[in-house]
Amino acid sequence: MFFTKIGTELASNISLTNSIPEDYFKDIDLNLVPTFNFEPIDTVRVSSVIDSFSTKKATGPDKVPMRALKENKYCLIPVIPYLTSLAILTSTFPDLMVNQHDHL
Repeated sequence: MFFTKIGTELASNISLTNSIPEDYFKDIDLNLVPTFNFEPIDTVRVSSVIDSFSTKKATGPDKVPMRALKENKYCLIPVIPYLTSLAILTSTFPDLMVNQHDHL
């Protein structure tokens, strides 16, 4: 019986008000509200991240060996920031990218 009555009991404990939802936010200092921003990814950061990866670990879901990335790093460095920025700006993320932890 508890679960059949809980909603009614909780609702009876909530006082009625004439306030609108916006009233609860009028005193918030917007400078204290957390924001979410992407910082541009530069080639120096991409190079540093690639260098930090171990070649002794298994491949990820993309099945690309880290050794291949490291050996072709200078070809990939200009492309990775461009593709990452394009994905963010267009809100278009490949399925493989969506579930991964990003290191950039």
